[in-house]
Amino acid sequence: MLFHQHLRAAFKQLKQAEPRFYYQNLRDIVKIVSEINHWFDDFAGKKGADKQSRVYDYTIDPTDPNEGSLRHREQRHHYEGLVECCSILSLKYDSKFRDIIKESAKQHIIEDMGYIPDKEEYQERNFWINWRRKIWTQELKLARPQ
Repeated sequence: MLFHQHLRAAFKQLKQAEPRFYYQNLRDIVKIVSEINHWFDDFAGKKGADKQSRVYDYTIDPTDPNEGSLRHREQRHHYEGLVECCSILSLKYDSKFRDIIKESAKQHIIEDMGYIPDKEEYQERNFWINWRRKIWTQELKLARPQ
């Protein structure tokens, strides 16, 4: 999902859930939700080494343009990334935004992955092939008339 699509979906959900709180705190909410989405996608299109000195390369491979743009999700699009994001931003922002941080972070992962995986799942053999198959199956189920 593109950055502006993540923002639009998050704002819509927040506005529906708590309209008064949303309008009273709009400036802070925009800042928080933007920061969450940037934090999750910070590795997209980059290469380097992470905190554990593991080398990564999420630049776009011209032979498979989708692969590089998806693989950056291995860094933070998982349950452990959700916990880390909530910890970091809950310290930075007032406690009244704790639920917004948690829900917006969860929403970002689910919009991109379809569910919240554990970090170890990315290490499984053929993770991305199986993930695509799983998402494709879900989309087919949703597209079928009931």
